[in-house]
Amino acid sequence: MFEYILASLCIRENILPIYMSAKVAFVPNVVYDLMFYSTERGPICWSVKTSLRERYKQADLESIALKYVHRKALSFLITLNETEAKSVKGKIKTGDVIGLDDVIVATKPEFDDFIVKELKTFKFEEPPTVKVIESNQVVTIERVKSVFPPT
Repeated sequence: MFEYILASLCIRENILPIYMSAKVAFVPNVVYDLMFYSTERGPICWSVKTSLRERYKQADLESIALKYVHRKALSFLITLNETEAKSVKGKIKTGDVIGLDDVIVATKPEFDDFIVKELKTFKFEEPPTVKVIESNQVVTIERVKSVFPPT
């Protein structure tokens, strides 16, 4: 339900399109809670957890996987638990958490600042279609047959 509330907020703020339960090309075995695509940074991921406990580690690993493919991507952990958020913020500062860009408590003013001062500065759009292989020199069976016709 927390994800839907956040998605509703994004709709109200015209932060669209939103991808819910999203899979990202070339990032296997990960389903991201909320995703956006910006012209400036590419994928922007929200990992949404009401409480963190040890689940921040999963969010961090998913963020690392995303950034391994999409180097400029941003990853944010959105939570309701202020105490756990402070702990993870400290781990980001010390380098113990390397994939997440920030942890934000949705019930605090920092979330409003995050939406207005950071997220709304991006231009959101549909992600581009990815051509898996590109080359100026392609050998196909049709080309081979045209050069070397069967005898």
